[in-house]
Amino acid sequence: MRRISVFLAVAAVLLTAAVGYTYKLRLDKVRSRHAAPVPQIRVGDEGLASDWRYKKTDDQTGKPIVQAVADSFEGTHDPATFELKNVRLRLYDKTAGSYTYVQSDKALFNEGSGVLESEGPVHIVINVPAGKDAEDPNEAKKLVQVKTSGVKYETKTGKATTDQPASFTFSQGDGQAVGVDYDPNTKLLHLKSQVALDWIGNGPVENKMHVEAGDLVYKEAEGKIYLSPWSKMQRQTTTIQAQNSVITLQDGILHQIDADGAVGSDNREDRQTNYSADKMTAMFDEDGNLIQIVGDKNARVVSSQPSARTVLTGERADLRFALAPEQRNGMAVTDSQLHLVMADGHAVAESTPLPQPGVQLAETRILRSEHIVLEMKPGGEDVQEIRTPSQAQLEFKPNRPEQSHRILDASHLRVLYGDGSYVDTFLAWDVATHTDKPAGAEKSAAKDGKPAAPALTWSDQLVAKFTPNTNQIATIDQTGNFRYQEGTRKARAKEAFLEQTINRITLTGGAHVMDDTGSAVADQIIMNQANGDMDASGHVLSTHAPDKNERPGTSMLDDAKPM
Repeated sequence: MRRISVFLAVAAVLLTAAVGYTYKLRLDKVRSRHAAPVPQIRVGDEGLASDWRYKKTDDQTGKPIVQAVADSFEGTHDPATFELKNVRLRLYDKTAGSYTYVQSDKALFNEGSGVLESEGPVHIVINVPAGKDAEDPNEAKKLVQVKTSGVKYETKTGKATTDQPASFTFSQGDGQAVGVDYDPNTKLLHLKSQVALDWIGNGPVENKMHVEAGDLVYKEAEGKIYLSPWSKMQRQTTTIQAQNSVITLQDGILHQIDADGAVGSDNREDRQTNYSADKMTAMFDEDGNLIQIVGDKNARVVSSQPSARTVLTGERADLRFALAPEQRNGMAVTDSQLHLVMADGHAVAESTPLPQPGVQLAETRILRSEHIVLEMKPGGEDVQEIRTPSQAQLEFKPNRPEQSHRILDASHLRVLYGDGSYVDTFLAWDVATHTDKPAGAEKSAAKDGKPAAPALTWSDQLVAKFTPNTNQIATIDQTGNFRYQEGTRKARAKEAFLEQTINRITLTGGAHVMDDTGSAVADQIIMNQANGDMDASGHVLSTHAPDKNERPGTSMLDDAKPM
């Protein structure tokens, strides 16, 4: 959105459209030594002067101040009121380098109250070069034009108002509203209802900013536009709807939007991003491109893609956009692409897999931390990485009966994504895991019918690899002071490697496994989680406790002592 200060220009025109100078015309036609003679007019219906002209110049500089032409100047039944028909005004600026052109079919002026009212349509052309003719359509189309009607102007205060529809066009866009007030003393423009504005700027039409609101107040001194009680702003694929909103300008260029109760969306070919917050701030660069959105209090970002739906929540969310050139409809444009999402304050990122043909449904992943960063791949369509710089917890919730329920706690972690926003690699540090086996899985229940004890692990680092394009865990590699516990079974080693598809754990580097039946120490120990078998190799030292269920005298060895 560029040069939205056109609102001020529109307001100024409304002021002049109300023929603010008309009262002066009646007085100055006698006082000004430079004014052309004005025909005498009788009061009454029969009083009429045709081809009325008026001109006033500055006494010191000789430059024109106002020029007026009307087809007729007529008295009415009320001696204090007279009528101008098809009046055309040229109201010059201080330097007389340009003028505002006003044309009204009919205007009534009450000399006693100082109020002028335009009963018919009003056409205004703003900032016309002094050497150009505003009545030339080719010249007018290059400038700001306003069309309205029913303008009421108070000559004593300078205030102008209308309750009628007003439309305006300019080189960089157009707009409309119903009802307009303007106060030149405070430089406040009020568009009362049904406000709609399209600002194209210097770029292609596709880059236009569309603004709608129930009410608009523009305060030129503050450089701010206030939208209430609702507002809607749309540019390219991005839409923000809110309650009260404030647009901040810098040198007439869109700089920032602050909104209450805001809900935004960004819709692209196969990805949709929605975001909301109690308070939201959108920031733009000098060319009007969206570069950042910040949501405070109950911030929420939802990214929907063919493979998964990710919901990111927190007390605060910060969305950063990267600018990239793009070809659209054969034209080169600049696109704002989502690059980074940061959530702070009890942040939670929940990724729910969506059904895909030929792919088994993976677990739902829930990440919790005080600070979560989600980074997008170039183009802003696929996830590149999710990371936490502080303490975090990741939960895997099963979506199929045979899946386990896992919870992982770490000092910090990273989730790296491959093609199509499928998880490729998961890394965590200072890790503790808790795994509950599915109730219906083989060997998952104890002999007494109670659920099996959870599997617990600890390690300095964890790296999990996923099967491509599935979000299914393939392997987990835990290194550095690995420890394991599941019921009475315990283990430790320098490294533990889990092959998820066959449910097998390989311990290396001082591997040590123990339970209530004995223990084993070896260079390498392989544990089959499905059937409980164990294979130890390399410098093996094994201890086996007596079987309490063995009848005395049935064993070749002394069954009363460990072996």
